[in-house]
Amino acid sequence: MIAKEKLTREKFNALKKYYDKTWDEKEHTLHVGYFGMGAKTLKKSYADATEYLLANLNRIRRLDERSNILDVGCGTGRTLMAACAKYGCRGVGVDLSDEQIKDAKNALKKINIIRKRNGLTSLKIKFIRGSGSELHKLLPRSKQFTHVLGQDALLFVVDKESLFKNMFRLLVPGGALAIADFLAEKPQTDFSAHERRTIYKMLNWNEDLSFVAYTGFLRAVGFKMMGSEERGRDMIKTYSLLGKRMRRYLRSSDATYSDLAKRYADIVSAVKKGKMGWGLFFAVKQ
Repeated sequence: MIAKEKLTREKFNALKKYYDKTWDEKEHTLHVGYFGMGAKTLKKSYADATEYLLANLNRIRRLDERSNILDVGCGTGRTLMAACAKYGCRGVGVDLSDEQIKDAKNALKKINIIRKRNGLTSLKIKFIRGSGSELHKLLPRSKQFTHVLGQDALLFVVDKESLFKNMFRLLVPGGALAIADFLAEKPQTDFSAHERRTIYKMLNWNEDLSFVAYTGFLRAVGFKMMGSEERGRDMIKTYSLLGKRMRRYLRSSDATYSDLAKRYADIVSAVKKGKMGWGLFFAVKQ
C-alpha cells in the first residue's frame, strides 16, 4: 500500500467513532449533503445527495436487476445498499478504512435479516477493504460493472491516474459514472498554515483537482461527460450545520471534537473565499 494511504487508513479508523456521533449517529453517513431538492436538515440533505447521485446514474444508463455497481470509497456502504435495494441490482464496495468496511458488512447483515423476514431476497453486495489506487489488484480484468460511483472519497486516492483508468477499464461500453467530490480551486500555497493543517493534513487530502481539472482528467482517460455541477453552496450549508451541531461537544476534554469543529469552520471559510468547493461529475464510457 502507498505510504500516504496507510496513514489515511489509520486516521479514518481512529476518527470513525467521532464521525458516527457527530455526522449521523443512526446511519453513519459521511458525505456532503445536497440541498437542491429543498432539504432543510442534514438528515434530509444526506438522503437527497444519495438520491440525486443515483438518479443521474440511472439517467445515463438504466439501473435494474441486471446492473452491477462498483462504489469506490464506499464508506459504510449505505449508498450502495440504497441503490441495490431500490433497483434490485448487485454491487461491490471498496474502501480504505477497516472500520468503515466493518460497519458496512454489519449493516448489510442486519438489512438482509430484515429482508428475509419480510420475504425479500438478500442484497447481493460484497465489501472489500482496499485502495482506490489499486483497483487493478482488487478486481480482475474479467470483472465488469455497468455503473461506477464515488461519493466524497476520491480526494484521498493518491494515484488518480490509476484510479480513473481502472474506473474506465472496469465499466462495460455504455457504462455510467457518477462522482461527488471535494475540489481545490486554489493551490495549497494559497491556504494559510492553519487551513493546511485542518483541511489537508488532518485527513490527508492528497491532491488538488479543480472543477476544470477534474473534468479534464475524466475526458483524458476516455469518458464522455454527460454533465457536471459546481455546488460549493451545498458544502457551505453542510459544514455550517455540522459546525452548529459540534457546539454540544466542545466542552469535552477530548480535543478531537474541537479539532473537527475548527476543520468544519475552515472548510466553510475556504469555500466562501473560492479556495475549495464541491463538484458533481457524470460521464459515460462510449
